[in-house]
Amino acid sequence: MNEHLDFRWMHGQHIADVSETSSVFWQFRLSSSGSITTESLWRLIRDGRIAVTGEDHGQQFGLPAPVDAASRILSILAGATIQRVEIRDGTSDLIIHFDPPFRLEVLSSSSGYESWQIYEPDGGCVVAQGGGQLCYAPPVGESRITVGIPIR
Repeated sequence: MNEHLDFRWMHGQHIADVSETSSVFWQFRLSSSGSITTESLWRLIRDGRIAVTGEDHGQQFGLPAPVDAASRILSILAGATIQRVEIRDGTSDLIIHFDPPFRLEVLSSSSGYESWQIYEPDGGCVVAQGGGQLCYAPPVGESRITVGIPIR
């Protein structure tokens, strides 16, 4: 595995906070360090079904109040810890596996725009570029940017 795609630092953490900063921009802050941001569709899978998505946010669906997707995902994932992080070859979809068994899926949705970013504790950043390509930006002070990281 490429050294920049080693997400073991995320193992054992949980989602501490979720916020929507615009109608398409979401941030998932991890418990100890790091974060994930996305401008594309995210969804939480529970028992093999979609439990909530970013697109549900603010929708009424015949309920007494509109869906608060941030509160819903935090409620469902309360106590769940990250066990594994996977990136789908070809599309760069991001799948985060939790225990108990839930999956947070961030789907790359553009051939031209960035879909998601993972900000590492040391300041490095993995970016899902348009078309399913990955790019790694190192922490400040390092100069090597890697584009087109192969997924293994």
